[in-house]
Amino acid sequence: MDDDLTQTLGGTIAGTVLGTPAYTSPEQAEGRPADARSDIFSFGAVFYEMLSGRRAFAGNSAAAVIGAIVHKEPEPLNAPPALVAIVQKCLAKSRDERYQTATELRKALESPVVPALAAATFPWRSVAAAVGVSMVVIAGVVGAIYKTRPASGHIDSIAVLPLEIRSSDPDADYISDGITESINNSLAQLPDLKVIPLSVAQHYKGKSADFQKVGAELGVQGVLTGHITQRGDELSVGVELDDVSKGRQLWGQSYNRDVGDLLHVEGDITREVSQRLRSQLSADDRKKLAAGSTENPEAYQIYLK
Repeated sequence: MDDDLTQTLGGTIAGTVLGTPAYTSPEQAEGRPADARSDIFSFGAVFYEMLSGRRAFAGNSAAAVIGAIVHKEPEPLNAPPALVAIVQKCLAKSRDERYQTATELRKALESPVVPALAAATFPWRSVAAAVGVSMVVIAGVVGAIYKTRPASGHIDSIAVLPLEIRSSDPDADYISDGITESINNSLAQLPDLKVIPLSVAQHYKGKSADFQKVGAELGVQGVLTGHITQRGDELSVGVELDDVSKGRQLWGQSYNRDVGDLLHVEGDITREVSQRLRSQLSADDRKKLAAGSTENPEAYQIYLK
């Protein structure tokens, strides 16, 4: 590889897709939105190169490298199956097939079998030492990715405060209590998300409290608040998700629905909040959020009562 090509593939090219071509994810190469899983792909390309001594995706030009990233698979690795599996998952073409968060990747790398297999496969002391150092560096890189993601809205703890009910019907509390409980229970299904028990959050029912103060008292990064206004059979539901540490609103939405449409309101709120917390929900996350729900609005309203 000549010096010009080395410089081309070794640094970001002005006026093109942001990033070094050899370590660019397929979605970035195609000009699609990138998220944390794009970083995980780039990490997989670096990991592959550390284990094999060659780049996962090569070519005689930047365009050829990009084409390989989008359409080709890297050559098989001569490494322990556990390491190969981690690299392959990082380098999956589809974002949904990769590790969804740096936490998942870090757990895979910290598995006791990974360094043991690496040492068994590379018996030479110098190579084994290099692999060991590589694992430390990789763990640091993953940790850095994980720590720099809060700007994208990644929150690992939340309190769902009871939604305020505004209604002339004295028996309408069931709507607020029911929707609050449903949202709380659904969010609790998400992995690596600490959700404050509703019995604790109920302490703030009917109280006007500053979300930063509430967050500090409960030790959470995010607080979900809202209100429900009922006029006959019509409901107006307003919710707000706030970032405690940054003192700012992450998301807010209003829903105008009929009382009979409570089921869909709860589902919409849960999905939107979950999306803001996790950037992109995996297929497993979506299944967990839907688990236990009913498709019958009337049955759901009776359940709330």
